[in-house]
Amino acid sequence: MAEAPIRGGSANPRRGAMVERVPVPTPSDVEPHPAVTAVQSTLAAVRDGRLAEAYDFLPPGFQSDVDQIIQEAAAQVEPELWQAVARTAHKGLQVLQEKKPLILESLNQPEREASIEQLAAAWDDLVASLAELETSELADLEQLRRLNSRQWLATTGSSLFQRLRGPEGAESLNPLAAMLEPSVTEAASPDGRLMLAIAPPGHEENDLVEFVQIENRWIPRSLAEGWPVTREAWRRRLSPGDRESQQRVIAALTEIEASFDQLLAATTVEEFQTVAVPLVVKSLQAFNRWQQPAGPPDGVSLTIRGNLSDDQQTRLLADLEQLSDDAARCVYTATSSSDRMVISLRPVSDVEKLAARLPFASDVQVDPVGRSISLTFRQP
Repeated sequence: MAEAPIRGGSANPRRGAMVERVPVPTPSDVEPHPAVTAVQSTLAAVRDGRLAEAYDFLPPGFQSDVDQIIQEAAAQVEPELWQAVARTAHKGLQVLQEKKPLILESLNQPEREASIEQLAAAWDDLVASLAELETSELADLEQLRRLNSRQWLATTGSSLFQRLRGPEGAESLNPLAAMLEPSVTEAASPDGRLMLAIAPPGHEENDLVEFVQIENRWIPRSLAEGWPVTREAWRRRLSPGDRESQQRVIAALTEIEASFDQLLAATTVEEFQTVAVPLVVKSLQAFNRWQQPAGPPDGVSLTIRGNLSDDQQTRLLADLEQLSDDAARCVYTATSSSDRMVISLRPVSDVEKLAARLPFASDVQVDPVGRSISLTFRQP
């Protein structure tokens, strides 16, 4: 897809910086800027469960990218793998349906009593939602290969959302509802950029976010500029890989299915926990590996957890340049959010060797096959 032109200033704001904000005085008879209206309308749509309308915050071209990524990934999936996914998901649903008392008793601790009570109250709706997913378009490989994400959000997605938030529409989502009612105002900008001051409810400090217009949609500049990288990262993440890779996934799913059979056969908490604890640990490890974007064939992908300042990010990238195989030919792309930074770096031939040399790393996890490193930032 050709990249749409961005309307707005050319300078990039410092991400995550907290500074004093000065909202632009807006008389009551003056309409708010369309970007303010877009943010407020999107948040209201999420609160009300109008997910397709909320999704329209994204430009049409971005929505087309999402559909294409999902359809391409589904087209690469071998039927044998999809059948294994379906069997494992169904068996997992059976565990949730039949072993609710053992699961809740296994989780219960004195300090968790209130949380367990809330989970128990929401359990049936949660399981019913998963059962609905099992029969939705997402469970049918052929339908998934033709999926329209906006249409799914307007139908099945909205139905699931309404079920999860309960019959009164808000009780189980009170914390979410509060988060979705921030103060959004246009802020003064001496250089002509469109800046919105966004403050969570009850907070005086604002985050200053620059907005630009793409395809008649007002979105954060960081989203606009980072979209090509985000799009390719998700394309790699959802790709099922070659036949050999898919066979490895099938083998792993077969093991998980066998564990589910053992859980279904359990009659005591002790029997249940003996199987469940290692299964949960293994599943979390697999999920963390999946979250980590795959690196380029001649490089590495690094996911760095932590809230890094602009200066720390600059020094970190300079260090990585020197740690690459050839600093003179080093190429990298980097995206950052409030709690992590993702970097694609090349050339790097030995991923494990690089991981061992990182001076700012702790809690390091290395995937040599996926050419990726996940770590927590530590001040050298």
